[in-house]
Amino acid sequence: MSQTDHLSLLPDLLEQSGSAYHVYDCGRRLEAIAEADFQSICAQQQAHPYPFQNHAWLAVEFWDPQQASAEHFLWFLKFPLDERGLISLAAQQAFVASVLTLLGQQITGALDPQQEQELQQSPYLFTPSETQRAALHAQLSARHQQDPSIHFELAQEQLRSAEPELWHNIGLQGLHDVAARLSQDSLTSTAIADHFSHYPPALQKALAEALEHQELPSALAEAFTQDLIARAAPELYSVEYIHRLRALASQSQQPLTATLIDHILQHPNADQLVLIGLRFWSTLVDQTSSQQPDQSRLYRYVHALAQLQQQPLFAALMADLLRLPSVRPYLLMLLQRNDLPTVVQSAWQAFIAGVAHAR
Repeated sequence: MSQTDHLSLLPDLLEQSGSAYHVYDCGRRLEAIAEADFQSICAQQQAHPYPFQNHAWLAVEFWDPQQASAEHFLWFLKFPLDERGLISLAAQQAFVASVLTLLGQQITGALDPQQEQELQQSPYLFTPSETQRAALHAQLSARHQQDPSIHFELAQEQLRSAEPELWHNIGLQGLHDVAARLSQDSLTSTAIADHFSHYPPALQKALAEALEHQELPSALAEAFTQDLIARAAPELYSVEYIHRLRALASQSQQPLTATLIDHILQHPNADQLVLIGLRFWSTLVDQTSSQQPDQSRLYRYVHALAQLQQQPLFAALMADLLRLPSVRPYLLMLLQRNDLPTVVQSAWQAFIAGVAHAR
Protein backbone atom coordinates (compact mmCIF):
# COMPACT_ATOMS: atom_id res chain seq x y z
CA MET A 1 0.00 0.00 0.00
CA SER A 2 1.49 3.37 -1.02
CA GLN A 3 1.88 6.40 1.23
CA THR A 4 -0.82 8.15 -0.80
CA ASP A 5 -3.24 5.33 -0.07
CA HIS A 6 -2.37 5.47 3.61
CA LEU A 7 -3.28 9.15 3.79
CA SER A 8 -6.80 8.34 2.61
CA LEU A 9 -7.65 5.85 5.35
CA LEU A 10 -10.34 6.54 7.92
CA PRO A 11 -8.06 6.75 11.00
CA ASP A 12 -5.90 9.32 9.23
CA LEU A 13 -8.92 11.47 8.41
CA LEU A 14 -9.87 11.46 12.08
CA GLU A 15 -6.34 12.12 13.33
CA GLN A 16 -5.51 14.80 10.76
CA SER A 17 -8.69 16.65 11.73
CA GLY A 18 -7.45 16.75 15.31
CA SER A 19 -10.39 14.66 16.51
CA ALA A 20 -10.49 12.36 19.48
CA TYR A 21 -12.57 9.27 18.73
CA HIS A 22 -13.97 5.95 19.87
CA VAL A 23 -14.92 3.08 17.57
CA TYR A 24 -17.46 0.30 18.09
CA ASP A 25 -18.51 -2.63 15.98
CA CYS A 26 -22.30 -2.86 15.59
CA GLY A 27 -22.60 -5.97 13.43
CA ARG A 28 -23.17 -8.86 15.82
CA ARG A 29 -23.24 -7.11 19.19
CA LEU A 30 -21.82 -3.82 20.37
CA GLU A 31 -18.05 -4.33 20.69
CA ALA A 32 -15.55 -1.59 21.47
CA ILE A 33 -12.56 -1.66 19.10
CA ALA A 34 -9.24 -0.42 20.48
CA GLU A 35 -7.65 2.42 18.54
CA ALA A 36 -4.59 0.36 17.58
CA ASP A 37 -6.78 -2.49 16.33
CA PHE A 38 -8.93 -0.05 14.37
CA GLN A 39 -5.86 1.34 12.63
CA SER A 40 -4.63 -2.17 11.78
CA ILE A 41 -8.04 -3.22 10.47
CA CYS A 42 -8.34 -0.13 8.26
CA ALA A 43 -4.83 -0.67 6.91
CA GLN A 44 -5.65 -4.33 6.06
CA GLN A 45 -3.02 -5.52 8.53
CA GLN A 46 -5.59 -7.77 10.19
CA ALA A 47 -9.00 -9.16 9.31
CA HIS A 48 -12.05 -7.48 10.73
CA PRO A 49 -12.87 -9.63 13.80
CA TYR A 50 -16.66 -9.23 13.79
CA PRO A 51 -17.93 -9.57 10.19
CA PHE A 52 -21.67 -9.69 9.62
CA GLN A 53 -23.29 -10.19 6.22
CA ASN A 54 -19.88 -9.72 4.57
CA HIS A 55 -19.47 -6.21 5.96
CA ALA A 56 -17.89 -4.30 8.81
CA TRP A 57 -20.56 -2.28 10.63
CA LEU A 58 -18.84 0.51 12.55
CA ALA A 59 -19.97 3.30 14.83
CA VAL A 60 -17.42 6.11 15.08
CA GLU A 61 -17.84 8.76 17.77
CA PHE A 62 -15.56 11.78 17.34
CA TRP A 63 -15.19 15.27 18.79
CA ASP A 64 -12.79 18.19 19.14
CA PRO A 65 -10.82 17.58 22.37
CA GLN A 66 -9.70 21.22 22.46
CA GLN A 67 -13.23 22.35 23.30
CA ALA A 68 -14.45 21.66 26.84
CA SER A 69 -18.08 21.28 25.79
CA ALA A 70 -17.49 20.10 22.24
CA GLU A 71 -20.34 18.49 20.33
CA HIS A 72 -19.87 14.77 19.79
CA PHE A 73 -20.60 13.39 16.32
CA LEU A 74 -21.52 9.88 15.20
CA TRP A 75 -20.95 8.13 11.90
CA PHE A 76 -22.49 4.71 11.33
CA LEU A 77 -20.33 3.20 8.58
CA LYS A 78 -20.74 0.00 6.58
CA PHE A 79 -17.76 -1.22 4.55
CA PRO A 80 -17.58 -4.43 2.48
CA LEU A 81 -15.06 -7.14 3.32
CA ASP A 82 -13.18 -9.29 0.84
CA GLU A 83 -12.92 -13.09 0.95
CA ARG A 84 -10.04 -12.80 3.45
CA GLY A 85 -12.14 -10.69 5.81
CA LEU A 86 -10.14 -7.55 5.05
CA ILE A 87 -11.94 -4.23 4.95
CA SER A 88 -12.22 -2.66 1.50
CA LEU A 89 -9.60 0.01 0.87
CA ALA A 90 -11.54 1.34 -2.11
CA ALA A 91 -14.70 1.85 -0.07
CA GLN A 92 -12.75 3.53 2.72
CA GLN A 93 -10.97 5.83 0.32
CA ALA A 94 -14.19 6.73 -1.48
CA PHE A 95 -15.85 7.71 1.80
CA VAL A 96 -12.84 9.70 2.99
CA ALA A 97 -12.60 11.49 -0.36
CA SER A 98 -16.28 12.43 -0.23
CA VAL A 99 -15.90 13.81 3.30
CA LEU A 100 -12.82 15.84 2.36
CA THR A 101 -14.62 17.24 -0.68
CA LEU A 102 -17.67 18.15 1.37
CA LEU A 103 -16.13 19.28 4.66
CA GLY A 104 -12.39 19.51 4.25
CA GLN A 105 -10.53 18.45 7.39
CA GLN A 106 -12.85 20.40 9.71
CA ILE A 107 -15.14 17.42 10.28
CA THR A 108 -16.17 18.52 13.79
CA GLY A 109 -17.77 21.75 12.59
CA ALA A 110 -21.51 22.27 12.32
CA LEU A 111 -23.00 21.18 8.99
CA ASP A 112 -25.42 23.27 7.02
CA PRO A 113 -28.59 21.52 5.75
CA GLN A 114 -27.14 20.93 2.28
CA GLN A 115 -23.93 19.39 3.65
CA GLU A 116 -25.96 17.19 5.98
CA GLN A 117 -28.13 16.00 3.10
CA GLU A 118 -25.16 15.28 0.83
CA LEU A 119 -23.32 13.39 3.57
CA GLN A 120 -26.36 11.24 4.31
CA GLN A 121 -26.40 10.14 0.67
CA SER A 122 -23.11 8.30 1.09
CA PRO A 123 -23.52 4.58 0.28
CA TYR A 124 -21.21 3.80 3.21
CA LEU A 125 -23.50 5.21 5.89
CA PHE A 126 -26.20 3.02 7.38
CA THR A 127 -29.15 3.68 9.64
CA PRO A 128 -28.79 1.64 12.86
CA SER A 129 -31.72 -0.14 14.40
CA GLU A 130 -33.40 1.43 17.41
CA THR A 131 -31.78 -1.22 19.61
CA GLN A 132 -28.29 -0.58 18.20
CA ARG A 133 -28.64 3.16 18.71
CA ALA A 134 -29.96 2.74 22.27
CA ALA A 135 -27.14 0.35 23.19
CA LEU A 136 -24.50 2.71 21.81
CA HIS A 137 -25.92 5.83 23.47
CA ALA A 138 -26.14 3.98 26.79
CA GLN A 139 -22.54 2.84 26.57
CA LEU A 140 -21.25 6.23 25.46
CA SER A 141 -23.10 8.15 28.18
CA ALA A 142 -21.74 5.76 30.81
CA ARG A 143 -18.24 6.00 29.31
CA HIS A 144 -18.31 9.79 29.40
CA GLN A 145 -19.90 9.78 32.90
CA GLN A 146 -22.99 11.58 31.67
CA ASP A 147 -26.44 11.28 33.17
CA PRO A 148 -28.69 8.54 31.76
CA SER A 149 -31.86 9.33 29.83
CA ILE A 150 -35.14 10.39 31.42
CA HIS A 151 -36.34 6.79 30.97
CA PHE A 152 -33.73 5.38 33.35
CA GLU A 153 -35.52 5.72 36.68
CA LEU A 154 -38.76 4.05 35.57
CA ALA A 155 -36.82 1.20 33.95
CA GLN A 156 -34.79 0.71 37.11
CA GLU A 157 -37.89 0.82 39.31
CA GLN A 158 -39.82 -1.69 37.20
CA LEU A 159 -36.91 -4.14 36.88
CA ARG A 160 -36.54 -4.18 40.64
CA SER A 161 -40.16 -5.33 40.97
CA ALA A 162 -41.22 -8.98 40.84
CA GLU A 163 -44.44 -7.79 39.18
CA PRO A 164 -43.59 -4.75 37.03
CA GLU A 165 -47.07 -3.37 36.40
CA LEU A 166 -45.86 -0.34 34.44
CA TRP A 167 -43.43 -2.20 32.20
CA HIS A 168 -45.36 -1.07 29.09
CA ASN A 169 -44.28 2.49 29.88
CA ILE A 170 -40.55 1.74 29.98
CA GLY A 171 -38.65 3.53 27.21
CA LEU A 172 -36.21 1.35 25.28
CA GLN A 173 -33.37 3.76 26.09
CA GLY A 174 -34.12 3.30 29.77
CA LEU A 175 -33.51 -0.45 29.61
CA HIS A 176 -30.20 0.09 27.84
CA ASP A 177 -29.15 2.77 30.31
CA VAL A 178 -29.85 0.37 33.18
CA ALA A 179 -27.95 -2.44 31.43
CA ALA A 180 -24.90 -0.20 30.89
CA ARG A 181 -24.77 0.73 34.59
CA LEU A 182 -25.42 -2.60 36.30
CA SER A 183 -21.84 -2.92 37.53
CA GLN A 184 -22.56 0.04 39.84
CA ASP A 185 -26.13 -1.03 40.64
CA SER A 186 -26.05 -4.27 42.60
CA LEU A 187 -29.66 -3.88 43.76
CA THR A 188 -31.06 -3.89 40.22
CA SER A 189 -28.62 -6.58 39.10
CA THR A 190 -29.76 -8.88 41.92
CA ALA A 191 -33.41 -8.11 41.18
CA ILE A 192 -32.98 -9.07 37.51
CA ALA A 193 -31.40 -12.38 38.53
CA ASP A 194 -34.25 -13.07 40.96
CA HIS A 195 -37.22 -11.81 38.93
CA PHE A 196 -36.37 -12.45 35.27
CA SER A 197 -38.71 -15.47 35.07
CA HIS A 198 -41.59 -13.31 36.31
CA TYR A 199 -41.14 -10.54 33.75
CA PRO A 200 -43.59 -10.55 30.82
CA PRO A 201 -42.06 -12.23 27.71
CA ALA A 202 -41.90 -8.91 25.82
CA LEU A 203 -39.93 -7.34 28.68
CA GLN A 204 -37.65 -10.39 28.87
CA LYS A 205 -36.89 -10.03 25.16
CA ALA A 206 -36.21 -6.28 25.28
CA LEU A 207 -34.07 -6.62 28.40
CA ALA A 208 -32.09 -9.52 26.89
CA GLU A 209 -31.40 -7.40 23.80
CA ALA A 210 -30.07 -4.67 26.08
CA LEU A 211 -27.98 -6.99 28.27
CA GLU A 212 -26.28 -8.73 25.36
CA HIS A 213 -24.50 -5.49 24.41
CA GLN A 214 -23.08 -4.81 27.89
CA GLU A 215 -20.60 -6.52 30.18
CA LEU A 216 -22.68 -8.16 32.91
CA PRO A 217 -21.76 -8.13 36.58
CA SER A 218 -20.20 -11.51 37.38
CA ALA A 219 -22.90 -12.41 39.93
CA LEU A 220 -25.72 -11.82 37.42
CA ALA A 221 -23.90 -13.69 34.65
CA GLU A 222 -23.22 -16.65 36.92
CA ALA A 223 -26.82 -16.73 38.16
CA PHE A 224 -28.18 -16.80 34.62
CA THR A 225 -25.63 -19.38 33.45
CA GLN A 226 -26.15 -21.74 36.38
CA ASP A 227 -29.92 -21.47 35.93
CA LEU A 228 -29.65 -22.50 32.27
CA ILE A 229 -27.22 -25.34 32.96
CA ALA A 230 -29.62 -26.75 35.58
CA ARG A 231 -32.55 -26.93 33.18
CA ALA A 232 -33.58 -29.98 31.18
CA ALA A 233 -36.14 -30.59 28.43
CA PRO A 234 -38.73 -29.24 27.81
CA GLU A 235 -37.48 -26.07 29.57
CA LEU A 236 -34.43 -26.11 27.30
CA TYR A 237 -36.64 -24.98 24.43
CA SER A 238 -38.71 -22.31 26.17
CA VAL A 239 -38.77 -18.71 24.99
CA GLU A 240 -37.41 -17.62 28.35
CA TYR A 241 -34.43 -19.95 27.91
CA ILE A 242 -33.55 -18.26 24.63
CA HIS A 243 -33.90 -14.80 26.19
CA ARG A 244 -31.62 -15.70 29.11
CA LEU A 245 -29.09 -17.22 26.73
CA ARG A 246 -29.09 -14.12 24.55
CA ALA A 247 -28.51 -11.92 27.60
CA LEU A 248 -25.25 -13.81 28.19
CA ALA A 249 -23.69 -12.91 24.82
CA SER A 250 -21.09 -10.67 26.46
CA GLN A 251 -19.92 -13.67 28.52
CA SER A 252 -19.04 -15.84 25.53
CA GLN A 253 -15.35 -16.11 26.48
CA GLN A 254 -15.98 -17.19 30.08
CA PRO A 255 -15.25 -20.84 31.03
CA LEU A 256 -18.70 -21.30 32.59
CA THR A 257 -20.32 -20.18 29.33
CA ALA A 258 -18.46 -22.94 27.49
CA THR A 259 -19.95 -25.42 29.97
CA LEU A 260 -23.39 -23.99 29.19
CA ILE A 261 -22.87 -24.37 25.43
CA ASP A 262 -21.79 -28.00 25.99
CA HIS A 263 -25.01 -28.55 27.92
CA ILE A 264 -27.12 -27.06 25.12
CA LEU A 265 -25.34 -29.01 22.38
CA GLN A 266 -26.51 -32.29 23.89
CA HIS A 267 -30.03 -31.66 22.56
CA PRO A 268 -30.18 -28.31 20.72
CA ASN A 269 -32.97 -26.87 18.62
CA ALA A 270 -32.69 -24.50 15.66
CA ASP A 271 -33.16 -21.30 17.70
CA GLN A 272 -30.33 -22.23 20.04
CA LEU A 273 -27.98 -23.16 17.20
CA VAL A 274 -28.65 -19.85 15.43
CA LEU A 275 -27.95 -17.93 18.63
CA ILE A 276 -24.75 -19.86 19.30
CA GLY A 277 -23.50 -19.16 15.79
CA LEU A 278 -24.35 -15.45 15.88
CA ARG A 279 -23.43 -14.61 19.48
CA PHE A 280 -21.30 -17.41 20.98
CA TRP A 281 -19.02 -18.31 18.07
CA SER A 282 -15.93 -17.72 20.20
CA THR A 283 -16.88 -20.71 22.39
CA LEU A 284 -16.87 -23.12 19.42
CA VAL A 285 -13.07 -23.41 19.31
CA ASP A 286 -11.34 -23.79 22.66
CA GLN A 287 -7.99 -22.06 22.34
CA THR A 288 -7.11 -22.09 26.05
CA SER A 289 -4.98 -25.21 25.64
CA SER A 290 -1.26 -24.74 25.08
CA GLN A 291 -1.45 -27.52 22.51
CA GLN A 292 -3.64 -27.69 19.39
CA PRO A 293 -6.94 -25.78 19.84
CA ASP A 294 -9.81 -28.09 20.79
CA GLN A 295 -12.34 -28.36 17.96
CA SER A 296 -14.62 -30.89 19.61
CA ARG A 297 -17.29 -28.32 20.44
CA LEU A 298 -17.22 -27.02 16.87
CA TYR A 299 -17.62 -30.60 15.66
CA ARG A 300 -20.66 -31.14 17.88
CA TYR A 301 -22.14 -27.85 16.70
CA VAL A 302 -21.78 -28.68 12.98
CA HIS A 303 -23.12 -32.21 13.57
CA ALA A 304 -26.16 -30.89 15.46
CA LEU A 305 -26.80 -28.32 12.74
CA ALA A 306 -26.65 -30.96 10.00
CA GLN A 307 -28.98 -33.26 11.95
CA LEU A 308 -31.73 -30.64 11.76
CA GLN A 309 -32.02 -31.52 8.06
CA GLN A 310 -32.63 -27.84 7.26
CA GLN A 311 -30.20 -27.17 4.42
CA PRO A 312 -30.95 -23.41 4.03
CA LEU A 313 -30.21 -22.89 7.73
CA PHE A 314 -27.06 -25.04 7.54
CA ALA A 315 -25.85 -23.08 4.51
CA ALA A 316 -26.56 -19.69 6.06
CA LEU A 317 -24.75 -20.47 9.31
CA MET A 318 -21.80 -22.15 7.56
CA ALA A 319 -21.38 -19.13 5.29
CA ASP A 320 -21.47 -16.85 8.32
CA LEU A 321 -18.99 -18.88 10.39
CA LEU A 322 -16.58 -19.14 7.45
CA ARG A 323 -16.37 -15.35 7.47
CA LEU A 324 -15.15 -15.26 11.08
CA PRO A 325 -11.33 -15.20 11.16
CA SER A 326 -11.29 -16.87 14.59
CA VAL A 327 -13.37 -19.83 13.34
CA ARG A 328 -12.71 -20.22 9.61
CA PRO A 329 -9.41 -22.20 9.63
CA TYR A 330 -10.66 -24.67 12.21
CA LEU A 331 -14.01 -25.14 10.48
CA LEU A 332 -12.31 -25.85 7.14
CA MET A 333 -9.92 -28.26 8.84
CA LEU A 334 -12.83 -30.07 10.46
CA LEU A 335 -14.84 -30.36 7.25
CA GLN A 336 -11.89 -31.94 5.44
CA ARG A 337 -11.86 -34.93 7.78
CA ASN A 338 -12.55 -38.34 6.27
CA ASP A 339 -14.49 -39.65 9.26
CA LEU A 340 -17.36 -37.15 9.24
CA PRO A 341 -20.85 -38.57 9.77
CA THR A 342 -22.82 -39.01 6.56
CA VAL A 343 -25.32 -36.34 7.55
CA VAL A 344 -22.51 -33.76 7.88
CA GLN A 345 -20.83 -34.81 4.65
CA SER A 346 -24.12 -34.54 2.76
CA ALA A 347 -24.94 -31.10 4.19
CA TRP A 348 -21.43 -29.83 3.44
CA GLN A 349 -21.46 -31.14 -0.14
CA ALA A 350 -24.86 -29.51 -0.69
CA PHE A 351 -23.42 -26.25 0.66
CA ILE A 352 -20.43 -26.43 -1.72
CA ALA A 353 -22.74 -27.19 -4.64
CA GLY A 354 -24.94 -24.24 -3.72
CA VAL A 355 -21.95 -21.88 -3.59
CA ALA A 356 -20.70 -23.14 -6.96
CA HIS A 357 -24.16 -22.71 -8.50
CA ALA A 358 -24.43 -19.16 -7.15
CA ARG A 359 -21.21 -18.27 -8.93
